[in-house]
Amino acid sequence: MFTTIMTVLGIAAAGIGLAVFLKSRKEDIKPEESVVHKVMAVELEHLRAQNEKPIVALFYADWCSACAAQAPAFRRVARDLESTATFVAVDTDKNKSLAGRLEVSKIPVIMVFQGNNPPVERHIGVMEDEQLKDFVTKACAKPVLPVEV
Repeated sequence: MFTTIMTVLGIAAAGIGLAVFLKSRKEDIKPEESVVHKVMAVELEHLRAQNEKPIVALFYADWCSACAAQAPAFRRVARDLESTATFVAVDTDKNKSLAGRLEVSKIPVIMVFQGNNPPVERHIGVMEDEQLKDFVTKACAKPVLPVEV
């Protein structure tokens, strides 16, 4: 009985994830046309040190259905806000040390960085285009606080 209930709940959760994914596919940008660049930990650290614009990073994994659902909206918002921030994607499976340092325990997570400071904002879970655009705009407008040593 318990196994049957858990199976039904698992199927329902998978169906919900698929529905979110299919809904997010509207007006998708092809990955090769995207302004989002996949980066490794070293590249992200270099961008944070050298970039004058805030960095918006999507932490994901290839096996994560919620991450797949977030990706199209992330690409669309990146295209709309590319003059405001630099958008990157970080595969947590290939960058486990970075994910650990930044305390990425659930995915997808989006973080906004300004310089080498800790993230000014983070969001766990899937966001629709307008919610994501609002999140990024507000996070990029936050003043940079000095890092305490």
